[in-house]
Parts: sequence; structure tokens; C-alpha cells
Amino acid sequence: MDHKMTDRRASSNMDTTPQGEEINSEDKLPATENEGNLSEDTSSELLDEFREKADRFENNWKRSVADLQNYKRRAESERTLQAQSSQIALVINLLPICDDFDRALEGTRNENTGTGWFEGFEAIQRKLNSLLESMGLTEIPALGEPFDPECHEALASQSGPENTCVEVILRGFKLGDRVVRPAQVIVGEGMNASSDEQKEK
Repeated sequence: MDHKMTDRRASSNMDTTPQGEEINSEDKLPATENEGNLSEDTSSELLDEFREKADRFENNWKRSVADLQNYKRRAESERTLQAQSSQIALVINLLPICDDFDRALEGTRNENTGTGWFEGFEAIQRKLNSLLESMGLTEIPALGEPFDPECHEALASQSGPENTCVEVILRGFKLGDRVVRPAQVIVGEGMNASSDEQKEK
């Protein structure tokens, strides 16, 4: 009877495994060569994907920087044009006042030269001209110059050197490189023009 009991215990001990341990035949198998190659291929694909994303992010960043620089240049150009437009508007409003000063002083110069009030008006005229010069306003050369349709406006023609400004009716001015007001001139049509032709023209 003791022999049978011993056999049952031995048999039950053989069927059981130590507590907490599980037998997994797959875990004990070594990694095959194909599995190693698959892992390397996957890493290469991931690396290529990351490189593609990095290139895309870099290109987007470069475009953003270029767009920002273009915006700054446009904004600066618009501010410059706006400032120039404001100056031109101011100059256009001041030029008729300068013209009135010129005509008034020239008309009374011979009779009033040396008087106090005349010298005062001459001082005002100089200050006004200095103000316009400080703003970048320059007079367009006209008398004796070849006629330039971009800077001169021909009001009439008369005997004189052909295609030459022989008389200035109204002074012209530039603000920087921009013509604010063309000079109004009389243009010579040649020394041999007859008086009848001049009257008709």
C-alpha cells in the first residue's frame, strides 16, 4: 500500500511545473536569418521616412523665411511711396505760392529795391525756397536746354535754335527723380522761320 501511494505522488510531481514558470517553445527558438533582415529593412524605411519629413519641414521653413522677407520689403516700399506721395502733395500746394512770390517781387523789383518791406519779402522767399530744397525739391534746367518732353511742356514756338528752350514761362521742379511739375517753355523752331509762320503757330 505504501508503494502505490509513492507512485501517485511521483507521477503528480512529474506532471506539475514550478510555480510562476511557463514553457513557451517559441521563446526558446533562436531568431532566424530572415527575421534579422526584416528588422533592418524596417529601420531603413523609418529612416527614409524621417529624412523625407525633415526635408519637407526644412523647405517649409525656408519658404516661410522668404515670405517674411518679401513682406518686409513690400511694407517698406509702401511706406516709402506713401511718404513720397505726402511730400509731393505738400510741394504741389506750395509751388503756386512760390510762383506768386516770384511774380510779385519781379514786378516791383526796379521800383522798390532797397526798401525794408521789399527786403522782408525777399527773405521770406529765400526761406520758402530753402524749405523746398530741404525736402529734396530741385528746379528743372530749361533755358537754353534741349527740349525734353519728359521734363518740359511746350506752350509755343518762336524763332530760335531748333528744338531748344528759348524762354521759360513757368519753372519746373523734381522731387528726387520724379517730375512734380514740368517746366513750361517756348521752343525754338529754327533761325529762318518767317514771322507769319510764327504767328500761325
